[in-house]
Amino acid sequence: MPQISRRFWTLLLAGLATLTLVPSQIGNGAEVKPGVKLSSQPSNSTELTKLRDSELIPLVEKGKITSAEARAFMRTQKKRLGMANPNKTKALDQILKQKGLN
Repeated sequence: MPQISRRFWTLLLAGLATLTLVPSQIGNGAEVKPGVKLSSQPSNSTELTKLRDSELIPLVEKGKITSAEARAFMRTQKKRLGMANPNKTKALDQILKQKGLN
């Protein structure tokens, strides 16, 4: 088999593999608990803060998750992202306390 042909097949297979991976990753949000997912998986502290404020706290307010589940989610995400003080959830605790959800 000529080298051009091998390269063609290698690139074609690599391209097909990429196409099959991308759709499966679209819409995969972070799972708070079985059956409860957020719209996306945070990739940095700013995104985690936005998800906390726009989705996580409303889930607690609606009773879909408990405040303990929200704290556990935040700790897990902080550890995954390599953030400082991953076991502390001071900002979340303060917001929950202000809203009477503690």
